[in-house]
Formats: sequence, C-alpha cells, structure tokens
Amino acid sequence: YTSADSVFQIACHEETFGLDKLYELCEIAREELTEGGYNIGRVIARPFIGDKAGNFQRTGNRHDLAVEPPAPTVLQKLVDEKNGHVVSVGKIADIYANCGITKKVKATGLDALFDATIKEMKEAGDETIVFTNFVDFDSSWGHRRDVAGYAAGLELFDRRLPELMELVGEDDILILTADHGCDPTWT
Repeated sequence: YTSADSVFQIACHEETFGLDKLYELCEIAREELTEGGYNIGRVIARPFIGDKAGNFQRTGNRHDLAVEPPAPTVLQKLVDEKNGHVVSVGKIADIYANCGITKKVKATGLDALFDATIKEMKEAGDETIVFTNFVDFDSSWGHRRDVAGYAAGLELFDRRLPELMELVGEDDILILTADHGCDPTWT
C-alpha cells in the first residue's frame, strides 16, 4: 500500500508470512521501483502480529529501504573527512540507506530509544554524532491521531530529557528537531 508521501509499504504477518520473506520481498520491490524509474523514496516492511481483525498490531521489526542520498551527507562527510563516527539509534540508518552510519543500534519504543541514546552518548568520543529518531511521535501517535498517547509520550520525553542534558559537555551540541509537524488533533 502507499500513503501520502513517497513511500511504498508492504505489510505481512510476522509469524505467518515470516520476517525474512517480508524483507526479501521489500528488497525486490526496492530494486524494481528503482530500476523502473519510480520516484519512491522508501520501501517499508511493516510486519504485524495478531490472529483476527481488530487485534492486529505492528511490531518493532519495521525496516525501511531508502534511496541512497544523491550526494554525500553531513554524516558521510564527518566519517570520510574527519574520521568521525555516526551512531544510528532506531530507524536512522534505514532512512539514510546506511550512508554515513558507522554503528547501528536497534531500539523500539520511547523508553528503549532513550536508554540506547543515553548509553551511546556515554560511550561517544569526539567527532561523534548520536542520531536518534523518536518515531513514536510520528507513526504511533501523530498519524494515528492518538492524542492521549501523544500527550503521554511528550510527558515521558519531558521527564527523560534531563538525562540527556546531563551528558552534554561544554563542547557538545544537542539538537532536538522534528522532520515534520504531526498534530494528532487536526481535523
């Protein structure tokens, strides 16, 4: 299925169809769409579990196959020109087609993403970017118009943010941004 942005999504039951088969199918789709000249930015594997309509749930095994950036990114330049490191927490490596990523850390859910980010920040040396996508605000609450979930997520984020702030040194930079607005209350 497709959505409003340039993505092509394939949803399959994680246990019945299988993750490996889903990922393979998505790799084939990515290749076909690229070779066909279609302007599709990402092919997304959307595995789910459940046994009947009404209780299907997406799992944390989503995988995005993105088009490679057309030119070196800031991430790639840090790695190539400064011998730096870029740690991807969550789905960042997928979004950038692994370009400029030196370490991938899988994490799903707001707390797990915070925990992984904090761990990587503690271990990070100079010339390192720890890049985390707190995707739940977008995919779990924003697009789903889950106002209560979004509010609870913001409260959790506000409670956990000081943990990140404590790790920011005098020569460090912490950037918080969003890739787009995602107001769950819009009508």
